[in-house]
Amino acid sequence: MRPVLESAIAVARWLMHLKLETTTVDDITWTYLDSKSPRACPSHQKPEAEIVVILHGFSSMKESMLRVARPLLKHFRVIMPDLPGHGDTTSTLHSYRAEEQAARLHAFLVHLFGATVKVHILGCSMGGMVSGVFAARFPDAIRSVTLICPAGITMPTKSSLFQIFEDTGENYMRVEKVEDFDRLRTYMSFRQRKLPRFIGKFVVEEADKRREALEELMRDILLDQSVLDSLLEKIAAPCLAIWGDSDQILDPSCLDTIKAKVPPQWLTAKVIKDAGHIVHQECHESVSGFALEFLQALPSSTSDIVVQIPTMYVARWVFGLALETATVDDITWSYLDSHGAEDDDVDAPVVVILHGFSSVKESMLRIARPLLPHFRVLMPDLPGHGHTTSTLFSYRADEQAARLHALLLHILPPSTTIHLLGCSMGGMVAGVFAAQYPDRMASVTLICPAGITMPTKSPMFQAYADTGENHMRIENVQDYERMWTYMSARPRKLPSFVSSLVGGFVVDEANKRRQALEDLMRDILLDQTVLDTKLEQIASPCFVLWGDSDRILDPSCLEIVRAKVPAQWLTTKLVPDAGHVVHHEASDVVSASVAAFLLPTTSTSPT
Repeated sequence: MRPVLESAIAVARWLMHLKLETTTVDDITWTYLDSKSPRACPSHQKPEAEIVVILHGFSSMKESMLRVARPLLKHFRVIMPDLPGHGDTTSTLHSYRAEEQAARLHAFLVHLFGATVKVHILGCSMGGMVSGVFAARFPDAIRSVTLICPAGITMPTKSSLFQIFEDTGENYMRVEKVEDFDRLRTYMSFRQRKLPRFIGKFVVEEADKRREALEELMRDILLDQSVLDSLLEKIAAPCLAIWGDSDQILDPSCLDTIKAKVPPQWLTAKVIKDAGHIVHQECHESVSGFALEFLQALPSSTSDIVVQIPTMYVARWVFGLALETATVDDITWSYLDSHGAEDDDVDAPVVVILHGFSSVKESMLRIARPLLPHFRVLMPDLPGHGHTTSTLFSYRADEQAARLHALLLHILPPSTTIHLLGCSMGGMVAGVFAAQYPDRMASVTLICPAGITMPTKSPMFQAYADTGENHMRIENVQDYERMWTYMSARPRKLPSFVSSLVGGFVVDEANKRRQALEDLMRDILLDQTVLDTKLEQIASPCFVLWGDSDRILDPSCLEIVRAKVPAQWLTTKLVPDAGHVVHHEASDVVSASVAAFLLPTTSTSPT
């Protein structure tokens, strides 16, 4: 049986371009898989590719994580070791406490990559526990950490398996006969599958070969069953936690502990429905998809850091905006909030600002700035954008409005009314929201909103009608440069090297979320007249601004707005010499006009 299994595993490694390697560090001989070697490096993988280290669970081996690793191979160098006590790595150490395993792993990585090594680490179950300890103990070596149902966390609700252990002293993780294996499987998975008896016999035979190491590992895992409780708060890097909602080994209530301990600015949490402890096997596509989305949303070690970290972080800090996250209905939102923990003005009126297509929350900072002294300002990345969940596959305007409503119910008391402001796609969502949730509205501001019939087709939409070519799709630097000739009334000629640098960054970011952007473009086109029937339902003060030279969404849309929005609610403004990015080209005019509309007692009329 073993030769057959080894042959199958070898074929899987070959198909995935993973090379089997060994190295000895401090008397421990490590066996590991490496996606980058002279003979087996995919041609698309760059030498400077960031490193992802993937750790398996108890009594398992490195190959058990292959399906999670597979989609990462196109973007990262992947290292998958057998942890000490497992597989073909040294199993005669007699002590396998989590702190020791993390230190051994660090020595192994320093041996491979040098003292300045920085990695993304991903671990499952026992491997998740080691990953969490590693992230806390070696913060300078961490870019991010992904914990898949990690051990080492106090369970607010005891799992079925641990409750039996407490009640009877019987450890169902110990497999000494085929019946033990069959029983353990009923706790490991959500969906029970019938396996041939010879597989159970093989598992027992393999366990017997390393019985002493497995007993020592079980002993040390039990000793470490709350080791992460005091370490989670020390994690200082982006952290993704994933759990199956039907885990009977390590109860998903552990997520409550994670959410209470890991600093919120770092944490993203996902619960996968109808999945047990082997969530990485039962729902490997969801797990690998969440991991890839999480990793690709992070700034890279090169240009991403140069562009994003100094500008966005400093701007948020200067404006006094806190970066927050919240998970609502399986969507993890990233948003800015001007009402931080030290702000005592809990009764400040609320302004919610929505960005446009393929943009991020920070793109609206200049509009937000004059509002900050007077309002609590919330600025989310809409689903499909920025650091908010981008794996929903459907982004119709009414769905986005409903998701936003759920987020606001999570953040604000249900009786709180809001001033809602949206630009372009965000304006379309804002208009739908105002129509669907009138009781939540204090006012709505629409800046060149999508979703309105254009009496005169814009140049970009005319090009789309004539040729079928969508100039909002960016796949190379030339696409980026062409798009800006439509976006701006006064396209600025940048030096070629600057245009290439900025355009290259935009293309890289677009490629990271290509599927979401395609889904968004599809749904925006499906919704291109959605506001025609919604505008007349607006029942709160409404301010609509447009650039008079908008070549994306023609300013003739204002005719529809004036015909549909009840006259007693409507104020409009046409901004001269401004294109679709009116909030950038004429930011002073737009921000002053918005402030005047929202603060009528202290400002002049915006019209």
